[in-house]
Amino acid sequence: MTNDEMRRILEDILEAQHEFLKFHSDQPEVLSQLSAPASPQQLTRLDAFIGRRKLKLPPSYRQFLSVSNGIQIFRIQTRFALRSVEEIIAAETDDEGWDELSEDFDDVGPVHHFIIGGGDAIVVCGFDPSTVDDRGEMKVIEFDVEMNDPNEHDDFEAFLRAELQNYQDDVAQAVQDRAALKDD
Repeated sequence: MTNDEMRRILEDILEAQHEFLKFHSDQPEVLSQLSAPASPQQLTRLDAFIGRRKLKLPPSYRQFLSVSNGIQIFRIQTRFALRSVEEIIAAETDDEGWDELSEDFDDVGPVHHFIIGGGDAIVVCGFDPSTVDDRGEMKVIEFDVEMNDPNEHDDFEAFLRAELQNYQDDVAQAVQDRAALKDD
């Protein structure tokens, strides 16, 4: 995936989110937007930070950060944010508290070592370092304390594509529901 393709999928997600909000909110208080790209120096600091854990930055996530250094409100409903480089590094101590959560799921590795997002609800999203593939990608795992099973995505690109599909499905359902109301 190129930077332009990454930017396009991120813009498509935000556009679909804004369409979704037209059906579910009179006045969204804040619309999501892309952040400035992470600088090469920021990416070097993140490389060093995760390198202390003998990990490497997955290529798709590096590309995301090169396009947008996090997204403050990635999911409006839960105020879920994709963390910036600075937020990932600053949250190291806090993230260790998620250790127990990953231990509750036998088939999920130590996601708490590389958390990339979270929100107001007890939702956390991270890479599973035990799943590095030959491309250097890791599975993305989302935990929600209200869910029995975590959501799992093959890599960060798959996570983004699933997010886009969810918003598109929600918008299509809202259009269908509005059409049904007009018929009544």
